[in-house]
Amino acid sequence: MEIQTDTAIRNILHIRQINKV
Repeated sequence: MEIQTDTAIRNILHIRQINKV
């Protein structure tokens, strides 16, 4: 299940970057 957590973290970081711009 580590892959799912890694994907979730990546999605969160990606969303945060979009909101930052």
